[in-house]
Amino acid sequence: MVAAQICREADLCSTILSAADLSNADFSGADLSGADLSGAHMRSANLSAAKMLRANLRNAHLYRANLTGANLTGANLIRAVLTHAVLVGADLEEAGTLAAPRSSTATGCDRRAICAT
Repeated sequence: MVAAQICREADLCSTILSAADLSNADFSGADLSGADLSGAHMRSANLSAAKMLRANLRNAHLYRANLTGANLTGANLIRAVLTHAVLVGADLEEAGTLAAPRSSTATGCDRRAICAT
């Protein structure tokens, strides 16, 4: 797991973190634009106000993740697990999400894009 102190407001643009265990990590305010987080385990991660433009979150596990105010414009969320994720104020515009999201309890989705409900 990545230490929380290292990740806050970090510039992690285009970083490859696929299949990494990032559970409980604090990425609040971090720039993860273009990052490869496919298959990453981000249970209870704090991604509030994170910039995640065009990030690859395909098959990522975001169970109970805090995505409040995160910018996920153009992100790939196909088959991402968003169960109990908090998406209040999150921007999912043009996010490649899903005909059938694997979540029934995400809260506070921004309806400008497809919303996991």
